[in-house]
Amino acid sequence: MKVIGLVGGVGCGKSTAAAILEKAYGARVIIADKIGHLAMEKGCETYQQIVTLFGEEILNDEGQIDRKRLGDIVFPQPDKLAVLNGIIHPFVWRTVKEQINAAEEAGCAFVVLESAILLESSEKGLCDVIFAVTADKEVRFERLRASRGYTREKFEAIMAQQLSEKELKKQVDVLISNNGDEEALEKQLKEAVDKFILEV
Repeated sequence: MKVIGLVGGVGCGKSTAAAILEKAYGARVIIADKIGHLAMEKGCETYQQIVTLFGEEILNDEGQIDRKRLGDIVFPQPDKLAVLNGIIHPFVWRTVKEQINAAEEAGCAFVVLESAILLESSEKGLCDVIFAVTADKEVRFERLRASRGYTREKFEAIMAQQLSEKELKKQVDVLISNNGDEEALEKQLKEAVDKFILEV
């Protein structure tokens, strides 16, 4: 069973690409970000570590970690972001491996691992091929402003932590441009899957 790594910066459209691959090929999609969110939920083994380090001001009225409050603390401060990642990432990768094994046992054709952190991790070897979804900076900002209410300041702070397209190109097998509509994105994805998954 093949594993496609799907990477790209915030606002590039990784989730849209993953949904297309799931619908078109019946791929099993594993979203590392969602597993990272689980790591912050009350009852998870990592929850108390995060609260102890960053304080109860990151909690909402129900005692759950407010990801926006936490993000406002860590994204402008790389040292604090590194500490948070040191707690969350080991949990994420352990869970990802469990889900890949489950997909193989279920007889899935291939897995799509959507992850913003794959290239910076030591887990790239989980993937047989890596696709990077890219988009122009202003396209990304407008998407995030409309969908998540991002300010320019927050967007720039996150961008500063992420790989540039030039850096991405050195580390991936396919660059997929997502400045256009979903139809154009789907066409590029199908070409990449035909080349790297179906023809192998």
